[in-house]
Order: sequence, then C-alpha cells, then structure tokens
Amino acid sequence: RSGLVYFDIIPPNNSLQTPIYGQLISFYYHLYYRNSLDSPLVSLDSNYPTNTEAGQPFLTKHGNGRVIRGIDEALHTMTIGSKRRLIIPNSIGYTDIGLGPLPVDPFKRRKLGDTIDLLINNRNSQLIADVQLVYIGDDENDQGYYEDIPISQDEIKELVRNARNNN
Repeated sequence: RSGLVYFDIIPPNNSLQTPIYGQLISFYYHLYYRNSLDSPLVSLDSNYPTNTEAGQPFLTKHGNGRVIRGIDEALHTMTIGSKRRLIIPNSIGYTDIGLGPLPVDPFKRRKLGDTIDLLINNRNSQLIADVQLVYIGDDENDQGYYEDIPISQDEIKELVRNARNNN
C-alpha cells in the first residue's frame, strides 16, 4: 500500500505480541541511503551497540507521527527481538514539515533532511533502515487519545496548516 519493502533478518515470533498504536516501544535503528541501486550504502546514523559504545534504544510512543513513517509502519507488525531491513520510499521516508526525532543528534537530523531532499530528486536513490524491536509496553500516563489507525502524511500536513493559520 505505502510502497514499504522489508526483509526479515530475525523474523517476528507469531506467539508474541505486536505493538498497537499508543503503546511505548523501544528499538535500535541504523539509517543508510544510496544514490542508485548499484551504489554502496552510506551510513547516516545508528544507535546500535558497538565495540566502543553501549548503544541506547530509541523510546517513543508508537503511532504518534514523530518517527519516520516507514519505520513506524514496519514496527507495527514486529515482535520483541525481531529485526528487519527496510527499503523506505521517499514518500514515507520523512516529512517535509520537519517532524521526526531520528536521528537524535540535530546535526545528523539536518543531514538526513538534506539527504531526503536529494533522494526525492533522484528516483533511483533509496533510504534504508535496519530496525530491531526491543520493548513493547503500555504507557501508564496514556489518556486514551490513540486508536490503532495510522494518520496519513496528508492529514499531518493539514493539521500543521490549520495550526499555522490559527496563529
């Protein structure tokens, strides 16, 4: 439907729960891009543990529109411990209104935004992510605002336009 393509590296365990929108989830990610199908992957950012750093999983509320939409979509059908490689179409790779906390470092986020701009102009380019789900839990402070229905990029843009017009 969205054009997201993924390959299971560690398949989901069908006996485990998948996240529902509104739950807290935590995951490792590694973002890459490539300019063409035959060019090498270029690393943009990662929070996976390395030999020199412990790595910190990224914690967010699932479905809140603050994560790259392609990553959020892939996480929706994953279980704890599963890992996927995602090939994310530009249309769900990031938003043109600046939402999204990944990468966490603002300079790397700027670099990703600039890279997405370049990718949009090059139809043979790809945004790629490796993600591994490590936690699913209920948000004790949840006020019941979330439903298990994703919001589209067009709906987000409309909400932002309305908010800007009301200010």
